[in-house]
Amino acid sequence: IIRDREGENENKILLDERLLATPAIAVAHCNSLTVKMSSIAKDTMLKSIDILDKYDADLAAEIEEAEGIVDRYEDELGTYLVKLSSDGLTMKDSQSVSKMLHSIGNFERISDHAVEVLRTAQELNEKKLHFSPVAQKEVNILSNALREIIEITFTAFENGDTDLARKVEPLEQVIDG
Repeated sequence: IIRDREGENENKILLDERLLATPAIAVAHCNSLTVKMSSIAKDTMLKSIDILDKYDADLAAEIEEAEGIVDRYEDELGTYLVKLSSDGLTMKDSQSVSKMLHSIGNFERISDHAVEVLRTAQELNEKKLHFSPVAQKEVNILSNALREIIEITFTAFENGDTDLARKVEPLEQVIDG
């Protein structure tokens, strides 16, 4: 075993076909990759919210790169999970695979939304547009509510905490309002 250089394989997706022979281990490995994917999607969305406030070209490039990584995760992990689901899984593992397949699509969609927010920030920056003070106050309220929703949602996902997940709905109502 050779140790990787610092950060060299940070975003490398390691899905070994040989693990399919041991479904329980493959499911656990996929779960850890799904959590990693969720973390990248979360960070991407949080960065896109930040860039709305103050445009930064380097941060924009990070958002674009991260969205590409999340897309790769969805493609590769999704394909692997489908292969895994065709093997004889326990009911619990089958439910886990189903949950992951559903989740990775949502994480990919979140990173797509992050890029859409980035596009808006780029347009505002290029056209030298600014929100009125009233609109900026509303954007700040929405941004804070969204940050809180993101933190709660992703923590609930990572920990499998349904009680925590229930706290999202009231915040979502703030955004709807």
